[in-house]
Amino acid sequence: MLDFKSLLLTLLSSSWGVITVALIGAVVYRGVLSTREDDQIFIDDAEQHYYREQQEIIARMSALNRPIIALSLLSGLLFLTTVGVWIYPGRGWVRPQGRARTVAGTCPWRGTAVRRVGFATCASASAGI
Repeated sequence: MLDFKSLLLTLLSSSWGVITVALIGAVVYRGVLSTREDDQIFIDDAEQHYYREQQEIIARMSALNRPIIALSLLSGLLFLTTVGVWIYPGRGWVRPQGRARTVAGTCPWRGTAVRRVGFATCASASAGI
């Protein structure tokens, strides 16, 4: 069974992947539309359908701008959140700040008597470090 951090990382990275694939698809589609767009066209009355076709292409490209911006922002946010969750050690993993002190006691998981200095673990303290 996955712990909470692993599950969260899996969900965030999967969501980022799906959003990024959708973003790439939208950008590629806009690129395909832009290859069909002409900068200048000189037409007479008999070729008005070319003008309407160009207007439709421009309208589709304009309609893609907002979704591309939204997908870009969402992809960046999900990526930064995933990296933040991956780097952040979480509650209980942060070592306390302060002076090092000598502590004598019993190692809770080894059952051996240890004398620790500072923030050393039971294993390093029992090894004489």
